[in-house]
Amino acid sequence: MNSESATPSRFRTSSARVSLTLGVILFILGQFLACACPGWFLLAAAFALVATIAGERESFRIWSAILLLLSLVCAWGHWQGEKRQKQRLFEIRQRIEKSAGP
Repeated sequence: MNSESATPSRFRTSSARVSLTLGVILFILGQFLACACPGWFLLAAAFALVATIAGERESFRIWSAILLLLSLVCAWGHWQGEKRQKQRLFEIRQRIEKSAGP
């Protein structure tokens, strides 16, 4: 067995690549969903954070940090959309209750 293939540096690099790949996939899935679901972007941000910390090359860390920032911005936007959606549903229910009357 080759001792070089099991070095911590190699494991760190491969885990960073896997984390960035999963982060990109989750980010893209979050964009295609037709709901105000910030969870997909928060998961993408978590994987991007791992990739940013574990990445060894500077260019890799920069792309991971870009994904991290984009994911956090999108998560915040979807969270705001979710809040607005709940508020609208509450207002609609209130109008229905008032119009039904006693």
